[in-house]
Amino acid sequence: MTAISMPERTGTGTGTGTGTGTGAIEGDGDLVRRNFATGTQIVAEGEPAFHAICVERGWLGLSKTINTGKTLIVDLLLPGDTARLRMAGAARSLYEVRSLAPSHVICIPDAHHIAARLPGVAERLHASERAARARWAERMPRLGWAAADMRIAYLLLELALRTEAAGLTRGPVGHLSLPLTQAQLGEMAGLSAVHVCRTLQTLCAAGLIGGTFLPALDLPDLPGLAARAGIDIDDLRNSIIHKDRST
Repeated sequence: MTAISMPERTGTGTGTGTGTGTGAIEGDGDLVRRNFATGTQIVAEGEPAFHAICVERGWLGLSKTINTGKTLIVDLLLPGDTARLRMAGAARSLYEVRSLAPSHVICIPDAHHIAARLPGVAERLHASERAARARWAERMPRLGWAAADMRIAYLLLELALRTEAAGLTRGPVGHLSLPLTQAQLGEMAGLSAVHVCRTLQTLCAAGLIGGTFLPALDLPDLPGLAARAGIDIDDLRNSIIHKDRST
């Protein structure tokens, strides 16, 4: 993944954030490159938001809050990922965006900044959106009917391929390090933390993963994990990894 070149902007920004890093950002018509500590709320769901975000380093979680007050992670952004944040009919954020690890991001307040100030980012944004649609197309049928082991096997395989493409592993994936708790992995799989724990134990007993405690897992048998997930590794890689990330 090639870093995006743009002028630095100094200052501490506006808004309030959680964690120990800089606060949440409000778009002010200028591009912003910022660092965030783990756990920082970058954008609140439903609040005014900048147009898009580009991740250069770290992990971001995109979350939705349901009417019971429960907040659920619905997707992850890794280095090289770019995502639009605004709702279709308003300049407000569709998600809460929070850093899951120390992160370095570029915030793009308005759509015209993409073509005018960041050549190449428009195509990266389109590619990232195609990859996101492909991920959701694979996850949704499993959320709807698949057993827990298929759901978790798929998520681990997806994240293994994405971390490999983002340059977060050395060579082929044999070890997966995730800045997630079992409860957060369960949010993405539609499972409780207890159910995730039992499912990881089942996959471990089958020799498909090594270890049952996040954040670190060994992946000794990716083909076996893919079989449990009900998908071909190469087909999944071609679907969810855009070319800029696979070279």
